[in-house]
Amino acid sequence: MTQAPKSIISACALALKNLVNKIFEYEQQVQRLVMKETAARAKDRGININDYVKVKCKRWTEAFRMLSGWATLRNRATSHYDGDIKAQVDLLLTIEREKVVYVVHAFRHYNISVLRALAIVGGNKVHGIQFSKA
Repeated sequence: MTQAPKSIISACALALKNLVNKIFEYEQQVQRLVMKETAARAKDRGININDYVKVKCKRWTEAFRMLSGWATLRNRATSHYDGDIKAQVDLLLTIEREKVVYVVHAFRHYNISVLRALAIVGGNKVHGIQFSKA
């Protein structure tokens, strides 16, 4: 079986580019809006969620680093395009299924943590999580 030339973008990479874009933009919104608002509400209620969030972020540092590293891919080849088709193709060729799956898995776990923090700050008790009073 012969391999396709490196310059041919796989169907998998084309499908994953949309996932990369969505997870990249979603993470930006979580950081800009959700976590900022959650931290503000927690502070108003005398709840310290900083340590909890730091622990969860530290667990997935590598995944967040990979996600951040996709900024150029996102900006030039997933939903925002420029006139340099060769650069777009070269960026699409860098998409690796295993890395995308790893980042999505990590971000899913991180989001569960964010939802738990939201529930606590909102006044609902979540089993197994304790936040200190600020």
